[in-house]
Amino acid sequence: MKQLLQQRIILILLLLAVSRAFAQSTTPPFLYCATTDINGDVTLLWEPSGEACGPFIEYHVFAATNLAGPYSLLATLTGVGTDTYIHVGADGAVTTWYYYIEAVYDCPGYTMTPSDTLDNIDPVAPEITSVTVITGGQVRINWEPGPSPETTSYIIYRDIGGFTPIDTVYGRFTTTVVDGTAAPAEQVETYTIAARDSCGNVGPFNENSHHTIKLDVDWTICTDTITLLWNLYDTWPDGIEHQEIWINDDGSGAVLYDIIASFATSYVYSGPEFDDGFINAFYVKAVRADGSTFSDSNTRGFEVNNNQPSAYNVIRNATVNLNNTISLEFFPDVNANISEYTVQRSEDGSSYLNIGNTNFLGGIPLIY
Repeated sequence: MKQLLQQRIILILLLLAVSRAFAQSTTPPFLYCATTDINGDVTLLWEPSGEACGPFIEYHVFAATNLAGPYSLLATLTGVGTDTYIHVGADGAVTTWYYYIEAVYDCPGYTMTPSDTLDNIDPVAPEITSVTVITGGQVRINWEPGPSPETTSYIIYRDIGGFTPIDTVYGRFTTTVVDGTAAPAEQVETYTIAARDSCGNVGPFNENSHHTIKLDVDWTICTDTITLLWNLYDTWPDGIEHQEIWINDDGSGAVLYDIIASFATSYVYSGPEFDDGFINAFYVKAVRADGSTFSDSNTRGFEVNNNQPSAYNVIRNATVNLNNTISLEFFPDVNANISEYTVQRSEDGSSYLNIGNTNFLGGIPLIY
């Protein structure tokens, strides 16, 4: 019984070893760009394979005019340090070619792993998902990873009297950057993006540019309303699901104040806080139709310095003096912004005439 158990253990170990041997695969060469030359030839560039499982035999270059194939063996290269190949007569200016490279080694039980498949056209621009104003008045640009596998960096453009490159971001799967030189509180900032490969080939920039939301406010003194005005975020193909009004009252922290229609470009805020010295700050948020992303406007904040009207006028007393003059006493509203009072007199109770003015340059007394 013991001998049978030992035989089974040995058999299991042998099977595991065989399975592991067959599961191993070689390290592929890194094909990083396929560039169409002026004459239509296509130049392939790669990093040589560094596999050490056994002796190197040759590189196989495969090509097809359709991504799904079929692929044909285009060339066999026997130098292990070879890192370039020119596809002569490719007519690459007219024809789109797809390529991959396979490094062949004398490694029994190993699978020969091909490189990534690249095409000979310039890298395709990624889709911009949003641009949004962030803390400090900067703009963050977000996008999807570029669809072209040869993409190694992105060039960010801002409209400065025409699209001008302002930054380069490295890494195909880097998908965000902050523009610290923008002025979104002063103007609408518009952006687009292009992809670049390791050979310096820059593809066309994305024609669906995105822009920031610029918020302005209009406040009429002596009123308890503030009008918010802004431009729509209209560059999402599927549109806006809704917009949000956010408010920060006197530094208490931004909170959602209201949800409004997707097409609105103005909003009237009517309180509750309009006391002198109170700080109101607003921003507008647009939410994409699928709810997956958003764009915030710049923040508009200001200190309320409102002229508070008199809440009451109470005459305390009117007395005839010994010299036939009349003394009038009244309670001014000490919380109001009063520059002066006008005293009026009537002999019939309906028609009044101004008989004098008084001001409170030294402050409003409790009784005047």
